[in-house]
Amino acid sequence: MQASCPAVNVVWFKRDLRLLDHAPLATACQSPLPILLLYPLEPMLLEDRHYSKRHWRFIWQSIMDLNRQLQPFDARIQVVGAGAIDCLESIAQQYSIAGLFSHEETGLANTFERDRQVMRWCRQRHIKWTEFPDGAVIRGNQSRDHWDRHWKQVMRAPLANPVLANCQFASLNDAALYAAPTEWCEPDTQMQAGGETAAQLVINDFYQGRGQT
Repeated sequence: MQASCPAVNVVWFKRDLRLLDHAPLATACQSPLPILLLYPLEPMLLEDRHYSKRHWRFIWQSIMDLNRQLQPFDARIQVVGAGAIDCLESIAQQYSIAGLFSHEETGLANTFERDRQVMRWCRQRHIKWTEFPDGAVIRGNQSRDHWDRHWKQVMRAPLANPVLANCQFASLNDAALYAAPTEWCEPDTQMQAGGETAAQLVINDFYQGRGQT
């Protein structure tokens, strides 16, 4: 990284492919620094037996939906086909990373270990990584005492909606971005469509129609 590299904050998207109620993005938007929106397509997950073509189609549809929403703000998710640390190293060749913002991730042991490695990487480079719980799960918790009180507190908290109009966004060279396989881009009418927009249509249909019967 060159000393003259412009500074950015990086928002790392994981299992949180939405714009509404997104605490990492909302917090990054409060800074005057440009924001780089990152989704690493990690080889370890592409090869993981817990994922299949239908998962990746759903994820890709979700990213494309976000990019349509972000277009008026001259922004898009930067999808890079590499591990998280490799992505951050690549970004650090073009920008000075002032801060990293993300949700915590729960579920697979390999992503938990990956996050530990990212934490060490950030500490070595004096980059502040701000993580936010995603839902009411307390990662690494050893006790279930008072879990219900915590759950109610989280569920009743106000939404963390980013003010995108106040933000500037950074981007990477197009050559660094991932080109999805054709099979991810073809819709499957037998599967639920990915994306925040499609999800909103489903929930509106439930509240205004199906849920009334």
